[in-house]
Amino acid sequence: PGPAHASLPFAALRPNPANRPRLTAAAFARDGLVDEPRLQLAAAGPFTFAHLPGASDPAYLGESPEVRLTPAIRAKAAELGHDPVAIYEWVRNHVTWLPTWGAMQEAELTLATRRGNALDVASLLIALLRASGIPARYVHGTLEVAAARFQAWAGGFATPEAALHFAASGGIPIEGVVRGGRLAAVRMEHVWVEAAIDYLPSRGAVNRDADSWIALDASFKEVERLPGLDAAAIAGLDPAALAQAFAASGQVNAQEGWATGFDPAILEGAQAQAQAALEAYLAAHLPQATVGEVVGGTRIVPSHAPFLPSTLPNPVVAVGGRYAALPEALEHRVTFSLGAGSDGQGAAVTLPWARVNNQKITLAFKPATAADEEALRSLLPAGPITDPAQLPTSIPAYLVHVIPELAVEGTVVLQGRPMGLGETLPFGFRIEMPGQSLVKQATSPVVAGSYLAVAAVGGSVSPARLRTLQDRLAATRDTLAAGDPGAAAGLGRERLLGDLFYAGTLGYFAEYTALAQVMS
Repeated sequence: PGPAHASLPFAALRPNPANRPRLTAAAFARDGLVDEPRLQLAAAGPFTFAHLPGASDPAYLGESPEVRLTPAIRAKAAELGHDPVAIYEWVRNHVTWLPTWGAMQEAELTLATRRGNALDVASLLIALLRASGIPARYVHGTLEVAAARFQAWAGGFATPEAALHFAASGGIPIEGVVRGGRLAAVRMEHVWVEAAIDYLPSRGAVNRDADSWIALDASFKEVERLPGLDAAAIAGLDPAALAQAFAASGQVNAQEGWATGFDPAILEGAQAQAQAALEAYLAAHLPQATVGEVVGGTRIVPSHAPFLPSTLPNPVVAVGGRYAALPEALEHRVTFSLGAGSDGQGAAVTLPWARVNNQKITLAFKPATAADEEALRSLLPAGPITDPAQLPTSIPAYLVHVIPELAVEGTVVLQGRPMGLGETLPFGFRIEMPGQSLVKQATSPVVAGSYLAVAAVGGSVSPARLRTLQDRLAATRDTLAAGDPGAAAGLGRERLLGDLFYAGTLGYFAEYTALAQVMS
């Protein structure tokens, strides 16, 4: 709604100097970040953990906004044989760490995109372990990482200082440790996982009876930079000469600030030449090349072992809390508000960002009462509607009152007060991000009776969701093309408009994030 381009949160993030890591357990406790939960119940099932303190708490096998044991999560856990060694290794070797802070994605989204920050990666690892019947929990603390290791972990930075600045901009509580006049290490808050494992003597390779809480950090890994191919050199193009030829083909008036008459065929010809040369080069030299090898980027350096690690890869400065579910202080959260209705009252709901990220969100209006619904029906023509021209061109709004409803994946999460059809509803959002002083908020006017899609995308867009949505849209198109009025009537507003709007918003952000990754 409203001027969307002006309110999209694309502003560059900056480090917050006050966002420093907590260095003692007391500092975590002072901010309310303590162990949760404390309940103890008996264990059950073929894998036992009743002898390990704390492991029999049912919360360590349960769900939360970030850890949902969806069919995709259960299928991946089964594919990995419900083996903690295989699960840890797969997450560590396949999911790219993003230097940001605060939970943004549920486990299935991280599984689909294979990207996420430390909290997102921990959520995926916990979900796969819990889907395998292995109790697991978050651990929140502060690590010290050698500067060179941190630079290799962040990937693609010329200096450790640049990597530290970027991580600080992403909201991570972090500070440098200077020794001998140079940056020797960084101290940073981090989230990793503890799993109830049958560790002795097989170190998790044989998992029958849990005897240890084992710390697992699937976020930490070495990343190498892929330079990519030089398409101009492969095609024999001279970029400087090409730019000069293009500039010479038009007219530029720097004083008045205009340019015109450029010949696009110059660039189109160069593009076609580069594409043909690159395709021939790949076919001859790199037939199995990845996108990263072609355009450049980063690659995780894989690590393989027949057992689980004995310690974390970096020293722990302090441990703050162990959680079955992430506390609100570690979640990105969004508040949606529906402004004053006819009685002057408003409504609002606050949700974890993981609850709405990549989800289908709609703002719609329904008749406030049965009398309002009947008034609307009375304005429609009798019999089947086969042509939009049969619909009324105007509706006397004073006759009908409607209620605004905000829904996530078809479930209503917020309902406003009754208001007259055609009145203006202030619709607002507010995004709070841990570690960031920036709070993004905006309010836009919405006409009562409208139907809107609301995009909530942070981090990545799920390719699996896009494929499912594409299949659903194709099925809807086929239903409409079949010309069966009964089948078409059964589609409803959510399939006809909701899916179409959802595809548009998700597709836009997929293109935006893909372009950002290529340009980085």
